[in-house]
Amino acid sequence: MIRVRQEASESGEQLSKREHDIHVVMEERAKMVKTGQEILTLLGKFPYKPEPDRTEIQKKLLEFTAHVANISGFCAPNWRNMIVKLEDYLGLSMTRLNFDMRLAPHLAGLMQMAVGIQVDFTKGPPFRLIGFNVKAFKAQVKGIVKRY
Repeated sequence: MIRVRQEASESGEQLSKREHDIHVVMEERAKMVKTGQEILTLLGKFPYKPEPDRTEIQKKLLEFTAHVANISGFCAPNWRNMIVKLEDYLGLSMTRLNFDMRLAPHLAGLMQMAVGIQVDFTKGPPFRLIGFNVKAFKAQVKGIVKRY
């Protein structure tokens, strides 16, 4: 009887941890989407007249990257690796905006894709990401690297 109670208690703790993890990821995703939308608003339409505030865009990119990184901590390793690549690209974008605003339209395209990231809670943790097209992301990054 004591053993059954222990097992029930342990499964209850696991469930509450899973529920906690889901809640944390959902909050981070909501913040990520809001920040991503703010970045897209700041970027506006190209060609820029007047140019958007680079510093404000960079601050928001840093905030967006923090939210994505927090989500990645709850994801399976293959998805964490993809998020690290996304973070690398966003970091490069922050630096490049200081020198060349021609990168901004590419950044806007990537942000639209990144804001669409969904988390699949049916299994895990670790969770899976859905709604982020890995092939499209790789193709977009290759295209940008070739141009610059």
